[in-house]
Amino acid sequence: MGAGPSKGIGRIRRIARRHGVVRLRVFGSRASGRATGSSDLDLLVDLKPERDLLDLVEFKLEVDRLLGQDAVIRNLEVIGEAVKNLCADLRRRHPAIPWRGITALRNVLIHHV
Repeated sequence: MGAGPSKGIGRIRRIARRHGVVRLRVFGSRASGRATGSSDLDLLVDLKPERDLLDLVEFKLEVDRLLGQDAVIRNLEVIGEAVKNLCADLRRRHPAIPWRGITALRNVLIHHV
């Protein structure tokens, strides 16, 4: 997650509470410590008895939006970091690319999102 794992987990817990989740467990590669960059997040969810399938669907959609946004942010952070490490000659050969802007965006995302 782009905001960092602990912030992401906290956000998911808040979403879970709003949708009546009483128990939330992670399983699969993330739980076992074998996750890679392409691993998904496997969640086992128990709802309050008075909640229904729509609550579960809304929970899933909200978590999917959160994770999708975080993946985009993380990709922008990686691109910005890579741009910082490009050789000066390559930057000079492509003056139309806003190199400083890309790096500045990375800095904002890393420190303020």
